[in-house]
Amino acid sequence: MNDFLKNNFKKRFVINLPYRKDRYKEFQERAILHFDPNLIEKFDGICGKNVNLETLPEEFLRKSKNKGEVGCFLSHQTIWKQVIEDMSINDDDLILVFEDDVFFTKNFSAKFIEAIESFKKIDHPYKFIYLGGRFKENFTPLRHKDFKYHWEEIDCIYKRIAKSPKISDIFDRTTHINVFNKNMAKFFYNFSQSGKNLPVPVDTFLVRCHLNNPTEILFFDYFPHICYSPANYKTDIQNFKM
Repeated sequence: MNDFLKNNFKKRFVINLPYRKDRYKEFQERAILHFDPNLIEKFDGICGKNVNLETLPEEFLRKSKNKGEVGCFLSHQTIWKQVIEDMSINDDDLILVFEDDVFFTKNFSAKFIEAIESFKKIDHPYKFIYLGGRFKENFTPLRHKDFKYHWEEIDCIYKRIAKSPKISDIFDRTTHINVFNKNMAKFFYNFSQSGKNLPVPVDTFLVRCHLNNPTEILFFDYFPHICYSPANYKTDIQNFKM
């Protein structure tokens, strides 16, 4: 797994608020069961309570009543910008991003490799995959009656169909683990520069980005999920209401 991470991802990040050393330590303790956590660069997340509201577009603020969500969005946006500005990263190179509240399934390593190998085969300039995003271990909607409305199977991953979701409980995703290429980082960042495209939280932004650009970018899922994040796990987001 360590070699796979080093050989397949140009950059690997875990977002952690600087004052939440406890959460970073717990991330390391969970990760070390599957890979060397030192292979993942700690990215200092943006704390919502420190956000200067006067510097943000009015439309941005209108979309959220929670400074924690704004900080989370800005953390991801800053990573996209950092990836864009890094000339050592090629357009097709893959980027791995964790949030520090990620939990891993027992078969994480084997399934992660399987998912990424399939994802790498997708010949498209703009691609993104969720490997988790819900709150319970091994989440899957595969048997749901509306599954084919939302996804199309390709190898062992599932391409999202860019339609407004019928069932949000099976479609919504948090961002505690995701993978994308540098081209996709450019797309996300550029899309975020227009005030009208700035819904927060970041998971809402990603869905909006996909729905508004159904032929230009590809989004995927992998089932069952190999990561999850318990609902409200030691969250800071709820602590910074506007």
